This record gives sequence, C-alpha cells and structure tokens, in this order.
Amino acid sequence: MKKIRAIKVCFLFILILAADVGALDLFIRSIDTQLWPSVRIYLRALDNRGQSIEGLKKEDFLVQTSEQVTPTQRLTPFSDTQEGTDLVLILDTSGTMKGIPLEDAKRAITELLQYATSDDRFTIITFNDDARLTAELGIDRQSLNYLVEEIEVAGTQSALFKAVVRGIRYLQDKGRVGRRAVMVVSDGHDESSGAYTLDDCIREARTGDIPVFSLGFSKGQEIYLENLEKMAERTGGRYAYAATSGELSGLYQDMYERLRKQYILVCEAPQNLQERQQYPLRVSLRHRGQLTAVSSVFTTPRIPVPPEPEKNNSSLFWLGGGLLLILAGCGGFWWWSRKKEGGVKKSGKQGAKKRKPQPAQGKETAPAKEPTQESPQPVEKQDLSSSSSQAEVPLDKEIPKRRRGDTVLMRKPVLWAELVEIAEAGEGERFPLWGERVGIGTRPGNDLVLNDQAISGNHVWLIKSGQRVELEDRGSTNGTFVNGERIKKTDLRDGDRIRMGVSEFIFQLSR
Repeated sequence: MKKIRAIKVCFLFILILAADVGALDLFIRSIDTQLWPSVRIYLRALDNRGQSIEGLKKEDFLVQTSEQVTPTQRLTPFSDTQEGTDLVLILDTSGTMKGIPLEDAKRAITELLQYATSDDRFTIITFNDDARLTAELGIDRQSLNYLVEEIEVAGTQSALFKAVVRGIRYLQDKGRVGRRAVMVVSDGHDESSGAYTLDDCIREARTGDIPVFSLGFSKGQEIYLENLEKMAERTGGRYAYAATSGELSGLYQDMYERLRKQYILVCEAPQNLQERQQYPLRVSLRHRGQLTAVSSVFTTPRIPVPPEPEKNNSSLFWLGGGLLLILAGCGGFWWWSRKKEGGVKKSGKQGAKKRKPQPAQGKETAPAKEPTQESPQPVEKQDLSSSSSQAEVPLDKEIPKRRRGDTVLMRKPVLWAELVEIAEAGEGERFPLWGERVGIGTRPGNDLVLNDQAISGNHVWLIKSGQRVELEDRGSTNGTFVNGERIKKTDLRDGDRIRMGVSEFIFQLSR
C-alpha cells in the first residue's frame, strides 16, 4: 500500500510540474520598420494559465527572416520604456446602462486616466443608436475628465460593431504603431450598426494589428456576451466579465496592465532584402524546456540612400576665397582698361581741334591771317572713321531679348483621372491627375501634396500604363485602403474608394 501511495504522489507531482510548464502562447502585436534596418517587434508571451511571462531574455528568442537567422540586439519590457500607449475607450450609452451602471463606468474611466502614465493618450467613443467620437486622441486629461462627466444615456438601440470599427480605423490613422489598443464596455448586443458585422471588427483589428480588450456587463441579456469573447480572442486581446458595474474600475486597470506587459524585441534586418517587399518573419521562444513559435509578415520600407562623406570645409573655404580674388582682379582690370580707353579718345578729339592744316611742299602759300573776332575761322573736324579703333556700341542701346516661347516647345499633359474628396457635406475638392506616374504624400516633392497629418511624406504611387491604373503603397505608416481593404499594390477601377490617413477619395476616370 505504501508503494502504491508513493507512486500516486509521484504521479501527482509530475502532473503539477507539467501543468506549470504547459504550452506557451506567443503573440506578435506589430512590427515597426521606421528605424530601418532595425526592426522592432512588439510581442507578448503567455503561460498555460494565460498570464504574462516575465523575466525573459533576448537569448530566449530566435528570429528568422526569409529563412535567415536575424541577430537579436536587445529585448526590453514595454513597461520599462518611456513609450506610451494609445487607447480608444468605447462605452455603451444606450438604455441598458441607465442609472448606476453608467455612473460606475464613468468613474472607472476617470480612475483609469489617473492610473495611466503621462505618455499614454486616450480618446473616447460612445455609442447608442449611432457611434460618436467624444474626444480627440491626445487631449489633456483635465479636458478629458470634463467630457467624461458630460456623457449621458441616450437612444434605445446599440451600434456596437460600428463603434468598434470606427475606433480601430481611428487608431490606424492616428495611433502609434505597436502601442495601440481598443477597450470596449458593452453587453455584446448590436442592433443598429447597419452593414458592419462582428467579422468586420475582427478583420479591421487584424489588419491594423490592434487588439480589442472587451469588458462584458449585462443586466440580463448575457446571450450576446459571446460577441465580445470572440472579438477579444481573435484579435489578440482579452475578455473579462463584470458581474456588477462596480467591478469595471478594477477590470479596466487589469486590462491596462496586461496591455503593457509585452516586450519589444529589436533585431537587425538582413542586408539583402529589397525595399517595398513583403517578407515572412518567424519568432521562436524557448522557456523552461518548452518551445513555441509565431509567424507573421512585414513590409520593408523605402531604403534611404546613404549620405555622402563630408568634404574638407577648410579646402572649400580657401578655394572659394581664391576664386573671389581672381574675379575681383579681373573686374578691376576691365574697369581700368575701359576708363583708360575712354580717356585716350577724349584727348584725341581735343587735339583735333587745335591742329592746323600744313602746307604742301614746293608750293608757296600766303601767310595765314590771324583770326579776328569779326570773322572767326571754322575749326577743321578730324575724320575718325579711318581710326584703327572701332566705335563702341552705346550702353544705353536697347538689345532685343529672346522670348521664352521662341525655342521651347511644350506639350500639354493629358488629364486622365481625378480624385474626388469625400467630405462630410458630400463631394469635396477635386484633384486632377496628370502624367503617367503620380506621387501622393505630404512632402513638397510629390505631384499631389495633401494636408493630412496621418498621411506619410511619400504615401502612394498612382501609375498609368495604357488602360491599366495601378495604386502602390510606398511603405506608409498608416497604410492605404481601397474599398475598405488594406493594400500594398492593386489595380484601380472607376469609382473605387481610396482612404489614406483620415482622408477618403473616389477614383474617377476622365470621360
């Protein structure tokens, strides 16, 4: 009997150890290539109980890019950095939250704002019959607290899915890569989102690498909480249930801590990667004898041209000074020669007035009479036409200038399409497209410069080849969307909707 008990105890002990080192979960939040060739991977590691694994080292990870081992430079816990998080807080304000639930939810948001770090940024979206942005991202905490106090119950229906999609798109346009998430409080019921569905929420979140953390609270309609669970599970977020509205404050802060318990893995990209191309990336983690891995893809940015080596400024200084001295000497010599030439001509003319005619040899001539005041003698003028020096062109003589159109022929470009801005009041500004290759962005060097902070300096190319029109993303930070789908390169058709940053356009071919 004692042997049997000992075997049972050993077996039980083995089960406990196996449970403690069970399967690991590794999630890649996002991949940031803005500091290329350094690649920043935002990831989260969970144990078999769903708890964040702390104390990991860079030696625990192996990064592979296109089947090449990528050297790992450093691993930093996100909470140890000065980087903030961008959060969209989505709150149900329909009739189901009337009374104490809404007051508890508002108090939970106010306490979260106090609990968060100063580098975090928040925005709030409320929804009932429709979804509405209550505050812009980055507003100061005092103003944000005031706006939270002004939130009231309204409407009878719920536009949950529309609010979540709008929050995710807002972060895609204005949020910081790898440091953004959505937190939503609801009973999971949706009645007035129109064409928006749960699948739309999940697809938008995966496209933008934005996790959704959902807090379920219901006063009797718990059958819809499944929507919140799926939304969190399939986007890399977390779901929690609040039995009472008083638990919302603690759950908010718990979700916030889970969001910050991630790692930033920095590695060096291989040198043979081409710019603006998609490459696979695989990250492996070995912890306590267990091995797990996760795969993703990333797009290389436009690789900058290395700067030219600095030149010797002192040599340029002396060279420039010498050229200036030479030019000054040439100019002085030219001025002196012109002045001297002018003086010779003047003295020659005065001498001609004083010169008297000489008599011919062998002929007698009458003595010259002295000129009197009554009969002044005309002075003979010297003929300078036979002089060796040619007459100068007067400086004030007008010389005809060559007109700009005399030798330059320009061909008028052909207008082949337009981008029509979609404004709140309907059709906005129209942007004509000329040439076969049109660059769009916020930098002055583009063919079409747009004033939108969420648009990259060099955002997209529009390329016309015959009857085909291609739209190519130039490695923009916030991405390019055609008819709601994020693209890297695609063919455009007449009437397609293009979204860059917070700006949206309709592509129209010229008739």
